[in-house]
Amino acid sequence: MLKSKILGDYEGDKMVLTCARCQHEFSHDISNLILVVGKEATLHAARTRAVCRRCNTRGDNTYRIVPKSK
Repeated sequence: MLKSKILGDYEGDKMVLTCARCQHEFSHDISNLILVVGKEATLHAARTRAVCRRCNTRGDNTYRIVPKSK
C-alpha cells in the first residue's frame, strides 16, 4: 500500500507504468514528473498524462512506484 497519493512524497523514486492497450512497460523519474505537474499533484494526475511511446495511448495504464536504491 502506498504511503501517500501526492507526487512530492516520492521524489527520487521511479513511476513504472504499463500500457493497458499494448502492455508496453515504461518508467519516469518522479523528480522529472514534479517539474511538469508540480509537487502537490496526485499520482493519478501524473499517470493520466503519461503517453505510451509504442502505441501513443494516453492515460490508459497501471503504475507502480519503485523506491530509489539505497
